[in-house]
Amino acid sequence: MVDRSANPAGRVWTKATSDHLLLLERWQIKADAYGVLGTYGFGNWTLRGGWMTANDASCTSVGPQICNGDNTGTNQYSIGTSYNFSKRTLVYAYYTLQDNNEIARYRMGTNTGAVQSNVPVGGQAQAYGLGIRHTF
Repeated sequence: MVDRSANPAGRVWTKATSDHLLLLERWQIKADAYGVLGTYGFGNWTLRGGWMTANDASCTSVGPQICNGDNTGTNQYSIGTSYNFSKRTLVYAYYTLQDNNEIARYRMGTNTGAVQSNVPVGGQAQAYGLGIRHTF
């Protein structure tokens, strides 16, 4: 549960757990991300898979506030397949799981800027799809 309240100086604090307290005006947070993606085709089939990760963040603060980037990483796993009926038509299916660490809140898609998210802190997000593509 995230608690947002003002301190006597009027600055806003965000508290994810009792151990993780950040002053929003005076901190920098950075995390490295990388991944491995691959495809394998045989006959009319193509298999796709991938794994991506964002490490726990490094946090730098100015002043007396606490800044802790522990347990802020995430892992994303994806698997999919497609089948070519012809040169112009294929069907595809995929599944993706976003598995956040204890206080991370990554979501599917772009993770920049202020966005409303229904992914709880430390939670998982999932996506799947099934479709057909025809080029004219």
